[in-house]
Parts: sequence; structure tokens; C-alpha cells
Amino acid sequence: MPKYRTNFLDKVILRIDFEDISLLKLDEYSDIIKRVFDVSNFQNGFTGSFNIDVAQGVVTQSRQELSIKEFNSSTKVNKKISLSQKWINLEYNTHSYTNSTELLEDVESFIVPFIETLEVRLINRIGLRYINQIVAPENVNPLVWSTYINSGLVGSLAFARRRNFPISRNFTQQYYKLPNADVVFSFGLWNEDFPNPIITKTFVLDYDCFSTLPRGVNDITLRTEVKSYNEIVEKFFEDSIKQPLRELMGVEDE
Repeated sequence: MPKYRTNFLDKVILRIDFEDISLLKLDEYSDIIKRVFDVSNFQNGFTGSFNIDVAQGVVTQSRQELSIKEFNSSTKVNKKISLSQKWINLEYNTHSYTNSTELLEDVESFIVPFIETLEVRLINRIGLRYINQIVAPENVNPLVWSTYINSGLVGSLAFARRRNFPISRNFTQQYYKLPNADVVFSFGLWNEDFPNPIITKTFVLDYDCFSTLPRGVNDITLRTEVKSYNEIVEKFFEDSIKQPLRELMGVEDE
């Protein structure tokens, strides 16, 4: 895959969901990661579900209190870890993501030690999500993207351009079943100013690659799985864009 000098990644999120665990060893984990994540805070949250049994005419709700801890870094201010009894997130925000090498190193340095120290036994979901906010250098018409984006992804914008009234959002989701993972691909003009008409030239390419089959931690090599998800997303991304966008990002090699 090509490498680029810059990118349009607004956010990258690696999320691991697991069966409830105890956080009694959280201080031990904090000591392991404090060389990078040296700022932390607690907050309370909850998770819940809402179920309707049509046959019985019964509505049930459940709610579980969560202790959420967030770890930030004074040196890498746009990178953070957040966790609870049910999940852990590693996030790269505000275009701070560099490449998959850093991601895989962080998996080994920060996620694997959490799983081992907090004694996670059953993982329900592994998800890797890349959110690209592509901003074109010119902003003549926010509905024209054929120079940079695969024509198959922007066809509906031609219909929108022929209307006699402005459009406020044009966003699509596609769901893919792969042999070892699922992918939700969301793309289009999200428009942060919705429901106002679209005026800024920003195109979203959002890839969420994940597994949902519960597995024991001994059945998973986390680095290998995350690496495979990254490769899947890279292939989706390359198929979504055209050469002028590669040149805009500064393609280094093929």
C-alpha cells in the first residue's frame, strides 16, 4: 500500500469490549502506562438496554453503573486511553495518528498489558475505526468530488446538484461481511452545520472494521488481528480515492 506524508484522519479508535471485570488492579496498570499516559481522571457512567417482548407485551430495561477512567498524556496530548469494567478504548484525535506501526506498538505497550493485568478472560468485540475528514484545497462547489473520490461513491451528488434547492446532508452506509470480520463503511457529506445547507467542502470516509464473535483471550493474538483490520481498511481507503488525492497527501511509494 502507498505511504503518505500527511493524511486526513480526524480520529482513529481501537476498542475492545469484554465481559465484566474487576478494576481492583487498575493502579498496577496505571503504573505500567504512566511513562506516556501521566494524567488521569475518573467519571461515572452507565450502560443499559431496552427490550420489547412483542409476544408477551413486556418491556424490560436494564442499567449498569460504570466506573470510567480516562488516561491522557502531557506529551502526546491528542492520544488517550479510556476504560471501564466492560471496554477499553485507544484513541488518536485531531489528526494525531501517524501510521500502523505506532498503532501496533501501542497495542503491545498499552492494550495487551491491560488485558493481562486486569485479567480479561472473554473478549466480545474488537473494533478498529478510521474517520477521514477530507478537505479539498478549493471550495468552489461542495457537491463536486469527482476529482478526488471514486465515482461510485459520489454518483448521488450529481442528482443533488440538479435540484432547485440546497441539500443539507448526503450520507450513505454500506455493511460488508468478510470471512473474519465485518466492515461498516460510511461516506458522504455529513455536514456539521446540519440542518443548514452544505457550504463547506468536506467529504467523510469512515471505516469501522470489527469482530463480534466472543472469544477467549487465549484464542486471540491481538496484534495480528489489529494488523489484519488495518490492512482491510487500507484496501477500502485506496479503493475509495483517486490519484489527485494521493498526490495531495504526498504519496511516497507504491
